[in-house]
Amino acid sequence: MARRPCQAPDCRSWALETGWCWRHCPTRADERRAAAAKGGRVTALHAERRKLSTPKALVQFVSGLMLDTLAGRVDPKVCNALINAANAQRALLESSELEARLSALEARQPRQPNGRQRWGA
Repeated sequence: MARRPCQAPDCRSWALETGWCWRHCPTRADERRAAAAKGGRVTALHAERRKLSTPKALVQFVSGLMLDTLAGRVDPKVCNALINAANAQRALLESSELEARLSALEARQPRQPNGRQRWGA
């Protein structure tokens, strides 16, 4: 069976069995509305970009996300993906904090005449 273009004028998409593409098929209007609504919810999340550079900001974000998911405003799959990203951000914050603390300790360590740092003692 050869592929045919959509019947809609100026549409370059391939037609489904109905002769229309998914975007123009009259029988799929409900599917398109549901997909657009879901896309709108994801777009709304992008509009609320907050700086998540502190543990407090991460806790507030995840708390709000969980409440929004329970209220049905955020899809559970989107919530899961965002919490995974928040966990990655938490790990990055922890490692950068540890690096800063280690650098501060190294800076306080006395140096020997040969330029090396003396550990222990």
